Amino acid sequence: GRRENFEMRSGFGSEPVIGSWYVVEGDRGHDVAMALSCTEINDSEPKKKTMKKVVREATQQELEYHQKVLTEEERPAVSAINSILRSSGINNVHVYAAAYQLDKKKISFFYESRQRQPDFRSVLSECYAHWKCRIWFTTVPRRYRKDLN
Repeated sequence: GRRENFEMRSGFGSEPVIGSWYVVEGDRGHDVAMALSCTEINDSEPKKKTMKKVVREATQQELEYHQKVLTEEERPAVSAINSILRSSGINNVHVYAAAYQLDKKKISFFYESRQRQPDFRSVLSECYAHWKCRIWFTTVPRRYRKDLN
């Protein structure tokens, strides 16, 4: 699961407990993440890009869905995307993890490549046809990869 720094708007209610799971604003939807830290801000302050806005505490059903169902669906997605990349001639990229957003409106693929910024445009329509959600490719420094597997 993801671990995030959170921001809370004034008047949210109780402050998040570090290590607890929360539903947070995702990319045009909602996701679930564990609190690493929390900063309270008032409504006049702009949202920081590195912080996730807490919607509410995650329910037990959401945690089970996130940790079991989505995790099971993410594993074959890694094989499928690597196959799509190879069949499209993108041979210099290796996807090593996938992560669905809680509402399945987005899937993120974590990759490594010798190329600084691989061009994934040629596979996006095939990916969308396969997963029927937003597709995101991101590279992550090696020191953080253990958290994704």
